[in-house]
Amino acid sequence: MQLGSVMAIASGGMRVQTDRLAVSAQNVAQASTPVDATDRVSLGSSGSEPAAVSGYDARGAVAGGGPDPAAPGANMDLAAEQVAQMASLQAFQANVAVLRSADDMLGSLVAQRA
Repeated sequence: MQLGSVMAIASGGMRVQTDRLAVSAQNVAQASTPVDATDRVSLGSSGSEPAAVSGYDARGAVAGGGPDPAAPGANMDLAAEQVAQMASLQAFQANVAVLRSADDMLGSLVAQRA
């Protein structure tokens, strides 16, 4: 694996985690307002791109048989959202560490060649 591809993977991972955090923040912001389930935002099935998902709760499970989906916070588990935000932060920090290590290795390589 080339150093450039490691850096590309790490920066891509940082972008994904930024999107995950934005989606989770949007879910929390919408938790206290009565909106249709189609207005809820959740990660797509691949976990890499945000997508509007109708009838799904914060964990991606199909909502049904429970409270009115249009009621405030009906499909929202704030604890799960907080865990998702903390996981996004940790994953982002891990990708930053990989990017820094790759940068240090590249710097050492350039210093040896000079």
